[in-house]
Amino acid sequence: MSKIWQKNFNKLCEFKTIHGHTNVPKSYHDTKLARIVISLRQQKRNNSLKPERELALLQLGFDFDPHETKWQANYQSVVEYYRLNGHTTLNRRSDNEHERALAEWVHRMHKLVRQNQVDEDKIALLKLVNIDGDPGSHRLNEQGLPAAFAENLERLMLHIKRHGNELDSSMLDQSLYQWVKFQDKRIKAALITPREFTSLIRTNMKLAEAKSGNIIQFVPKVA
Repeated sequence: MSKIWQKNFNKLCEFKTIHGHTNVPKSYHDTKLARIVISLRQQKRNNSLKPERELALLQLGFDFDPHETKWQANYQSVVEYYRLNGHTTLNRRSDNEHERALAEWVHRMHKLVRQNQVDEDKIALLKLVNIDGDPGSHRLNEQGLPAAFAENLERLMLHIKRHGNELDSSMLDQSLYQWVKFQDKRIKAALITPREFTSLIRTNMKLAEAKSGNIIQFVPKVA
């Protein structure tokens, strides 16, 4: 590695030792180091960063995409809140600074989802914790179930009453079928509340994929 690279890398190491991270702000007194950090991220995006330099930066814990890192950190915080409280309707006027900040993030994500300004993979993650652009539909009712969930559960129970508890992918009500499949995803991700899970189990419903023959059944597991 060149002497100039090594000198700049050493300065970055010193910054991390002092601050605990490598996200040198634009307002930092060493403006040259701040510009170097921006350049390194651009080189990574353009696939022009030399492998040995990339390895050294990775070993240092260099953050090549701070926006993505922050998004993932916020999402994990929302997941933790959801698992603890059963909803993501955070108080934007809370006395707790962390909750206010997280509430603002959730509000912004709802807005971006409505405006189709979020990547599909992130939308899929957000929907697992009821962030789908319509916060009102996820307010808890008297039974402690989100309004939209309770409405679809009622549709499911009516369908079972009329047609039996076996659903398959060829059924006419595809929106209901897709909703039930989505609940299976939430269960596998451990992102469903006990009340919601219990209500699904009580239906004793079976969900079959017509083409593959795979069956999803919401019944208690035998120990």
